Amino acid sequence: MMLTFSMPLRRTPHFDPKWMHLRATAVTMATVLGAYGCALLIEQKAGPHVDSIVQCVVIASALGRIQRVLDRTDRLLSCAVLPCAAAGGTELTTLIRHHPQVGDVVFVLAVAGSIWLRRFGLRAARVGTLVTLPLVAVLVVPGGTGAVGGHERTGWAAVMALVAVAWGRC
Repeated sequence: MMLTFSMPLRRTPHFDPKWMHLRATAVTMATVLGAYGCALLIEQKAGPHVDSIVQCVVIASALGRIQRVLDRTDRLLSCAVLPCAAAGGTELTTLIRHHPQVGDVVFVLAVAGSIWLRRFGLRAARVGTLVTLPLVAVLVVPGGTGAVGGHERTGWAAVMALVAVAWGRC
């Protein structure tokens, strides 16, 4: 098929007259920068390693996009789900580092389970989406490079997820 100038362009970019997409992007970036700043302050005062900061930024960047469609109940639910999922993701990172084959299987099962959860209604779909965020962070965060060892890293992951949720609610 030959494209001529007389044919209407079907894939023209849509103009955003009320700047809704730009506003959403600005809110997401404010969420990311605010969460990053708080995570840096916590890192300087308390001493968790950079992997906690990276996880906080990854969760905040994805959460900024997702929070636009959540109502009040779902936002409260995210305050409970995300820290637990972040702690589980940190433990999964440790498992992948020590036992790669088992960790990979658990990672695949966790991602598949979070996707499978989405078939049980709108609220379950939102929970499944929230659980996926820390699992994506597992792929980005350098596993176990921090000076903080053991389950203390898990606690810091939950704290950083709460920081991301707090900035996502603003």
